[in-house]
Amino acid sequence: MNAIDNREFLALSFEAVEEGYVYYQHRWSRGIPVTAEERDAYLAIPVWKSRRSWMQGIAGRDTVPPRAHKPLRNKMLSMMPLSTAISSAVIGGVFVVRGGFHFETIGAIAQTVGGLIAIAFALRVFFAKWIVARSAPTT
Repeated sequence: MNAIDNREFLALSFEAVEEGYVYYQHRWSRGIPVTAEERDAYLAIPVWKSRRSWMQGIAGRDTVPPRAHKPLRNKMLSMMPLSTAISSAVIGGVFVVRGGFHFETIGAIAQTVGGLIAIAFALRVFFAKWIVARSAPTT
């Protein structure tokens, strides 16, 4: 990942609202309202550095309810490279075919199930990319 990708990935922690942004530390956390300057300061911190001092600066503020999971999941899946989904589908297809020839053994059943899971993951990535592209504002 380059610096732009890292910034876009870190930006998933925020959702825009009328008076700035809401920061979510993780999926189940309540949101903390922040200003645009505070968001930019968070995004300026390198990915592998500590954000402890930034978090201490916003501690104690009023919070908002947790956000919905499905839109965030679609955004995260859509950020994955297309090559990830393609390779997952190909590897999953190989496992399904290999496991399908000897379906009476435990190993073959495990290969088939693993292949189906890999194909399902690839389909979720393709579907998320389609959903996010379709919901993107047109200018």
